[in-house]
Amino acid sequence: MIEKGNFSIKIFNIRILILIFIIVVLYASSYSLLTFFAKKTYKAGDYLRAEKYYSIIIRLNPWARTAFAKLGYIELTKNKSVTDSLRTTFLNRDLPDTTNTVNQSIKYTERAIRLGLNEKWVYTNAAVAYDNLFVIQSRKSGSADSSKAILYYNKVLEIDPEDANAYNGVGSIYYQEKKYNLAIESLKKAAERKTDDARIQALIGFSYAELKNYKIAISYLEKAIELKYKNYPFPFLIHRYKGYSHFYLKDYNSAIKEYTKSLEFKQTSAAYLYRGLSYLFREEGRGDLEKAQNDFEEYLRLRPDGSFSKEVKSELEKIKLKLK
Repeated sequence: MIEKGNFSIKIFNIRILILIFIIVVLYASSYSLLTFFAKKTYKAGDYLRAEKYYSIIIRLNPWARTAFAKLGYIELTKNKSVTDSLRTTFLNRDLPDTTNTVNQSIKYTERAIRLGLNEKWVYTNAAVAYDNLFVIQSRKSGSADSSKAILYYNKVLEIDPEDANAYNGVGSIYYQEKKYNLAIESLKKAAERKTDDARIQALIGFSYAELKNYKIAISYLEKAIELKYKNYPFPFLIHRYKGYSHFYLKDYNSAIKEYTKSLEFKQTSAAYLYRGLSYLFREEGRGDLEKAQNDFEEYLRLRPDGSFSKEVKSELEKIKLKLK
């Protein structure tokens, strides 16, 4: 005969088990639905909604390594266009400070890696996030640590030795650090695997120009122009570096042509200065002196207190005496 007390306890235990079962089923169903909608919105590029779903997922499951990695990528997309502009020119001084966004991306991505998600796309996210941080800190302080970015780019290359973007990332960092030989080495590997990217060709050309290998620089800059500046939104720099190379080869006609092209894209003090010098050194009659005068005056208009303002003013005085 079953005692009444024991029977009540058994009924209570059964009810507890049923309740736990219902909670587990509801949790699993909710988690599955959240995962489904997170994947769907992420795939559709609706990162705002995907971020909300993945944020709930990591609260429900702190070991959801894929969710952490996806959140890291979403944070990175908020900053990408800013960093690309900074990396390319370092002229964008009014862009917003996105350090917090990048640090959040790093936090999520590093968490995914610590949880064992050691896949190429995750290492790529980590590399680009640290690269972003390196560029931003360089802009703010003039110096930054690139070791983490290079570490993760190299991890990508260990998995996929043919990844052009990883070689490009490493080469771009070295270029920014003025390690031009190392930059050329990595960028050439990127160019071999991504032959239609004008930005890579331009950076190789810039590096050779900085090393004073002007003829080689011109050949790569011409490739960038032939590719119609693909992936490189600042063609004025390509023509300016090409003009710079011709100038130091004392081919002043070609230098003038390239600086004129550069000025068609963007008016810069450097292009006016060197085109003025090219006219001055070529000096084919009074016309060149007048053109040099105009360019030097434009330089002073743009940079009244520039690095070469004193010298430019002195040259202007000499030109005016000759033109009297």
